[in-house]
Amino acid sequence: NNATIDSASQNELLEKCIASVRQIAMENTDCNILAVSDSARFLQAVQQDATIHDYVTRLLIDADNIGHIDVNHADDVLCKAFTDFYLLCQCRQIHQLLLGDMYHSQFSRYAAYVGGATLLAVKE
Repeated sequence: NNATIDSASQNELLEKCIASVRQIAMENTDCNILAVSDSARFLQAVQQDATIHDYVTRLLIDADNIGHIDVNHADDVLCKAFTDFYLLCQCRQIHQLLLGDMYHSQFSRYAAYVGGATLLAVKE
């Protein structure tokens, strides 16, 4: 889905995604949480939520060098995508958010396959 959604719908979707990450963090208190995305806004919001809800010490996040690697081939963007993929491959479980009108990327699925992780789809 390549459609752009209006600002109010974006904010609602962002809140659902943040709530999902928070729920995952609260249900997995014995684990670190790696959050990857090509949205700096989402990653910054997760960082803020983690600080408020006290899971920030378990959160690994990099909101720098964000870009869509299919259109942005800058070295720093490609390096971040590779690093995100590599780190995902090290995870035991990968929770892929598939909420609302989000683009259903295969990035997490491929990382789960390569790394032998369990892929859990988070849907509404």
